Amino acid sequence: MSSNTRCSGLSRRKGSQHLVLPARSPDLNPIENVWDAFGRQVAGRNFPLTNKNTLIRALTEEWYKLPQQLLDNIVQSMVRRVECCITLHSGHIPY
Repeated sequence: MSSNTRCSGLSRRKGSQHLVLPARSPDLNPIENVWDAFGRQVAGRNFPLTNKNTLIRALTEEWYKLPQQLLDNIVQSMVRRVECCITLHSGHIPY
């Protein structure tokens, strides 16, 4: 496959099985879930972000407040996500 294709395989060795997945699939990109949780935390702050320094401070504070358990759960969900994606033949999965 060339780098211009819309799908990429998990393995490119001859004779090996591979799963064709959409490029940049958010279903299989755990950082999307982290950004979602992070964005909700930032949006839930109850004071205005009036300048660049308060924005940077707020983002830093909220980043460090992300619960480790949330991050662990997202990582641990990857096996289920890949299995679901295989079952649905690379279709949309409910994550």
